[in-house]
Amino acid sequence: MNKLLYFLPFLALFGCGLSAAEIESKVRAELKKQQDSLSLLQNNTAELPSKYGGEWTSHCILDIDYRINIQNKENKFYFDIRWGNGIESRAEIIKSNGSIEADKILNNNDGSYSCYFTIAGKPVAFKLYYEESSVIYVTMLLPQKESSSVVLFNCSTIENQDDFFKLEEKYSTEIPNKSSQDGLYPFASKALLKVSDLNSFTKQDLKIMRNEIYARHGYIFKTAEMKTYFSRQSWYKGQYDDVTSMFSSIEKQNIELIKKYE
Repeated sequence: MNKLLYFLPFLALFGCGLSAAEIESKVRAELKKQQDSLSLLQNNTAELPSKYGGEWTSHCILDIDYRINIQNKENKFYFDIRWGNGIESRAEIIKSNGSIEADKILNNNDGSYSCYFTIAGKPVAFKLYYEESSVIYVTMLLPQKESSSVVLFNCSTIENQDDFFKLEEKYSTEIPNKSSQDGLYPFASKALLKVSDLNSFTKQDLKIMRNEIYARHGYIFKTAEMKTYFSRQSWYKGQYDDVTSMFSSIEKQNIELIKKYE
């Protein structure tokens, strides 16, 4: 009797023509789906390994260009960012004006981490890839389109100028392409989104976010805008006219949510 009372609230959801056993089976399946989604979200939201902590800069002798200071305070990650050298034509200048907490950190499962922030009301994102104790690659994902990786050095681990110059020579000759293999917003295919997750993105950002889900499955875009945009993404390969049958349950729900706000 107690078991039947427990499942009574679900009768309206699943229909009164089902037996108690059938209702129980459907409810358990629905609960498992919800738990799987929550687990995926929790597993995808990551903490940066401690080796990323510290101050990383593009030059250990001259005060120029790029700097990111990463600190872990009570299991929350704070970033002090200076991106660009003041020449507007060279790069969009980003200054956090003090430590800001990361909104979201994602483990890309390829050795890299994507870190998302909100600076002056606008979304900013970087991808970090740890190369060795004194070197990381940093790729700006937002606000500009995905850019080439920049080498940053942890000067506190470099003993003298000669060692720095050797590292600089080693890594300035050729920077490997550490760009994302699944777009700027991989989380849109991996975890259920809430309205609050979309608040900091522009309508254009959301448009790209939604269409990236199609692009990851090889959709051949029909509009000139999307065709042009994704043709410039090294990871994209258009193969199919219809990919809707390939969407996961998470992707289908996220597409519908994003549509409402883009």
